[in-house]
Amino acid sequence: MTAAVPAWLRPLALRPPPAEAEPAWRYLPHCLAAALLLRLGLGLFTDAITYPDELYQYLEQGHRFAFGYGITTW
Repeated sequence: MTAAVPAWLRPLALRPPPAEAEPAWRYLPHCLAAALLLRLGLGLFTDAITYPDELYQYLEQGHRFAFGYGITTW
């Protein structure tokens, strides 16, 4: 005698569809607002945001001066 497998253990493909599926885009404004708040918070209160272009130009010039070859970005 085997016990029934709980729904949360069944693969998604084997689960019956919900009675009324919610559209995925419903959560898009919430995700965008959370991303904006995170970006503003990090930008205003920490030094955690780096700008890749400036970092690349800084490191590339250091490499060029140290080893004698590299890309001149400016």
